[in-house]
Amino acid sequence: MATDMTTADRPKPAQSFDSNCYALAEHFLQDEPCCRDPELYQLYCHDLALAIQRFIEEWMFVQVEEKV
Repeated sequence: MATDMTTADRPKPAQSFDSNCYALAEHFLQDEPCCRDPELYQLYCHDLALAIQRFIEEWMFVQVEEKV
């Protein structure tokens, strides 16, 4: 059961990401048209890796909260 959390309770948004998040982002984007432009591809991978990292951190936070 999810608990109500204030903004202060939530983890800070990810500013960096684990290399595995970047590898996962590359995997998801490998067949996308943005791959034709290396700079755009790198930007998309970076943004997606940050989003993946934020999701993982949020999920881990919720898992800890549910155990308490």
